This record gives sequence, structure tokens and C-alpha cells, in this order.
Amino acid sequence: MAKKLSSWNLFVKKVYKENPGKTFGQCLKIASTLKNQGKMGNAKNMTKSKGKKKGKSRKSRR
Repeated sequence: MAKKLSSWNLFVKKVYKENPGKTFGQCLKIASTLKNQGKMGNAKNMTKSKGKKKGKSRKSRR
């Protein structure tokens, strides 16, 4: 069974269909810009990266 496409993948496919003269790479850049502007639509499924996870720190081995 195939894996379900993420909301990002679906958004990129939508942008690609709306811009028939553009290459897929150009559409990825357009989609990225639109996402950063908050125009992706269903943004509640997208999570921002939280940076480094805070966990146990390594003690020095002296």
C-alpha cells in the first residue's frame, strides 16, 4: 500500500498544475515562498521545526 501524500506534497502538486509553463523545480520554489507567506491553505497540518531537541546532555569524559 502506498504512503499517503503529505499536505506539502499535495500543495506542490497544486502549484505545479496551476503553472503549466514552469518546471517542477521552479514550482517548488514558488510553493516554498507561498508557504512562508502563509498562503498554503491547510497550514494546521504543517508543523514548524522546533530546533534542537533538548535531552540529556553528555557529561565530559575526563
